[in-house]
Amino acid sequence: MTSGVSIAARNMTRGLTGPAAAMGAAARSAIFITKMLPIPSGAIDLVTRRPVVVPRWLTTQSGRGEGDLYRPSSRGPHPGILCVLGVVPAGVEHPLVTRLGEGLARSGFAALLHRSTTMRDLRLDPGDIAELATAYESLIRQPYVDASRSGMLGVCVGGSFALMAAASPRIRDRVRFVFAYAPYSSMWTLAIDIASGTRTLGDARETWDVDPLTWQTYVRSITEWLRPDEAQRLRAAFEARIQWNDSKTAIVRSPAGHVDASTLSADGRAALRLLAAGPGDIESALRDLPSDAKERLTTMSPMTYLEDIAAPRIMLLHDRYDHVIPVGESRRLWSALSRRPGVSYTEMGLQHLRMPQGLSPLRLMREIAKTYLAWYPLFRETTA
Repeated sequence: MTSGVSIAARNMTRGLTGPAAAMGAAARSAIFITKMLPIPSGAIDLVTRRPVVVPRWLTTQSGRGEGDLYRPSSRGPHPGILCVLGVVPAGVEHPLVTRLGEGLARSGFAALLHRSTTMRDLRLDPGDIAELATAYESLIRQPYVDASRSGMLGVCVGGSFALMAAASPRIRDRVRFVFAYAPYSSMWTLAIDIASGTRTLGDARETWDVDPLTWQTYVRSITEWLRPDEAQRLRAAFEARIQWNDSKTAIVRSPAGHVDASTLSADGRAALRLLAAGPGDIESALRDLPSDAKERLTTMSPMTYLEDIAAPRIMLLHDRYDHVIPVGESRRLWSALSRRPGVSYTEMGLQHLRMPQGLSPLRLMREIAKTYLAWYPLFRETTA
């Protein structure tokens, strides 16, 4: 077994076909999944080479992007993968982030882990779409990267921005795959999910406890287009409305702070109405937004871009119990893409990177196998 993994690891970036390619993809998938699971992975480290890590490799003209490059120590060329981390308040040094970079590099990718400076500040901005296209162009120009086997991977809101960036005319024909883990489908439907505290499952809606990180990012993104003084007033009044308790075991809801609507501009009043909206008036609050704000929401909605994505392989993955982005968002994307060749969707039940308490060994193995099968097409697509 160790010998087989070692041989496959040495051949990960070589041109393989038929059964050899399938074996190589299976080995690469196993290496990656083992590195990402919260289990000891020392055996994988013994049979794969330590990756080369280049901190702060990415710079952009606007300074919006930061990134670390993880790549195999061999010359390659290797498939490149731009990883859009999304909103990661803990920073790129967080263990899950470094495990992602190491896992991808040890399984044969040259992985650029991109961190948006706006997302670091818990804000979503349409300008990040062009920045990601620029970052991808920079990655596939590297001599150790095989542009014909390269693509994008996005996590949470990063998955949504990866989908949107993949549709950019500058790169759309050079993106082989997009893997989106727990993306949202539209800022419009996500706003309804957040304001109503529910998520769509089939034809029904059920209660969804909005995560404080989701709420804070929503508040900052909704107020981003306002005058700075008005944005600050609304954020001060609404950001603490949903937060964790002191032990971070339960979500606590508090009344919003008071903001006198008569002291706000027309744009400020529209944003105030949106932030204060509940399930009964969220849709009318969205309809009454100024045209610039509506355009901003549409520009940050992946559903708007699906027809322009040329990647032959699109993979969607979401956890049924995701507490940051409701699973109904990925189901909407799957519904729109399901008839397209090369698209897959997998739904897990591991509580969004947190192992459920009392999970039976059989159920755990079933979920791990499901996760493996969800990731395998990514490695099969880049091994051939």
